[in-house]
Amino acid sequence: MSEWSNKQSKLAEENSLESLDYSLLEQLFSFLDSDKDLQAILCGYVNKVVQSLLNRYKMKLMYYVLIHREGQLFNKLLNHLEQHSLA
Repeated sequence: MSEWSNKQSKLAEENSLESLDYSLLEQLFSFLDSDKDLQAILCGYVNKVVQSLLNRYKMKLMYYVLIHREGQLFNKLLNHLEQHSLA
């Protein structure tokens, strides 16, 4: 019975992740949409915000990055690889 309840809880968690509103994350990561050089101070702020989000909401943030955005954020990060503050 416990295996069945574990599957049910995982399914419920996945459904809850799909129904979240990601508009604020969209706005945060739209910072990376620019093709121009990014300001180092702003990169540092974005870095700190993402670190805080990872510490508090790791599962939700990783779902957003890997599933909802299909990993496209990694391509955007590669475009701005020269920015040390985004590391």
